[in-house]
Amino acid sequence: MISNQLTDYVIDSDCGIERKTINDFIISIKNKRVFNQINNLVVNFKHPLIILEGGGIYLNRGLNPNMIRGVILWMSINKRLPIIRTRNKKDTVSMLYLLAKQRQTKGSKKFITLKFKKQRPSLYQEQVQILETISGIGPKLAIELMAKYGNLANIVKATDEDLNKLQNLGKSKISHIKKLFTI
Repeated sequence: MISNQLTDYVIDSDCGIERKTINDFIISIKNKRVFNQINNLVVNFKHPLIILEGGGIYLNRGLNPNMIRGVILWMSINKRLPIIRTRNKKDTVSMLYLLAKQRQTKGSKKFITLKFKKQRPSLYQEQVQILETISGIGPKLAIELMAKYGNLANIVKATDEDLNKLQNLGKSKISHIKKLFTI
């Protein structure tokens, strides 16, 4: 078992993680501590990872932004160390949890998949989408037509004179709409 003194988190014998807040990262560059930490991480773990937590990495840190960029490039290119950026502690915890979950299934034939249940759009939304597919009708005009007429059937039944009262709906668009919905 690898000692926790080498890194912040040990997920398993192959995966060690160094977590740095942006302030800690900048300080560790200034005092050159980061170089030993990264070297220890990549030597002792097959799958090392660094998490940089927080924003504003280049904001008035008393360090030339190119120095910061240089260290990030050295870590990612020379040391082949993946760098994950997280927004805050909560985001870091979520990332660590997901990583641990994935590492637990590494020996099995299971694959981590993301499942999204596609939500069916409302009838109104579908009708707006249909209108938006018609050449010359964008979202604004489609919504305006639906607001005035309520549904596609009423739009098709409306008189040309009534439809012509809408801005940006000229005779050619009206004719095209009527042809599209006529059997």
